[in-house]
Amino acid sequence: MQLVAPDILAEVARLSFGAVCCGFLLGLLLWFTGWMKRTFWFALASTVGFGLYGLYLGRASGTHPLVTGLLLGLSAGVLSLELGRFVAFVSGGLAVAVALQTFVPSFPEPLLAYLVGGLVCVVLFKLWTLTVFGFVGMMLLTYCGLILGSRFLKMDVITLAKTKAPLLNALVAIGSIAGVLLQSRFEARMATRDQRHKSKAMALFNDKERAALEGAKCQAGKARLFGLRKPKQVA
Repeated sequence: MQLVAPDILAEVARLSFGAVCCGFLLGLLLWFTGWMKRTFWFALASTVGFGLYGLYLGRASGTHPLVTGLLLGLSAGVLSLELGRFVAFVSGGLAVAVALQTFVPSFPEPLLAYLVGGLVCVVLFKLWTLTVFGFVGMMLLTYCGLILGSRFLKMDVITLAKTKAPLLNALVAIGSIAGVLLQSRFEARMATRDQRHKSKAMALFNDKERAALEGAKCQAGKARLFGLRKPKQVA
């Protein structure tokens, strides 16, 4: 199984320098902040993917392709949060199906494997999402990084992809695992950021001042506009 395909790499090499740099930056953002910004990435992927499908569907059905693509993309973007677990089911099932087709082509029940793989990925939604973001981000980093290396370092990346396929597969696998760990670590630090800032601020006061701050309570504010607006907090 060759993750870095030479023919795909040749197609990426035809892109402009700016497009390759944008792809590299996009891969880095996915690889590092995929889980923390999953709402944005889900919405972006759903909007772009269904928008492109809407263009094709509009041409095939005879309707205006631009309007069809725009409406379908916006609808998918609005429903992206609800589609998250559905996408996890479909992508997990496809991953299991591809793995079985590659390593166990004589498996007797591919449909059952697809369904079981999809259900497992839905149950392990966070872990699977972390893995998908890490893998997709690492694939973008690898493809665009190789093209940038060929332009700056004059490397023959097509020959490298043909002769060093196991090495590139190992690079993608290790990078994907590192992406999962970094995303988890980044999420943990962001979740405890306010608490850490509060602890640093409290360390500047003496014991008497800390006791006074901890004993102080905020008074409940009065509701405004018959409860339609949030009350103002009064210290």
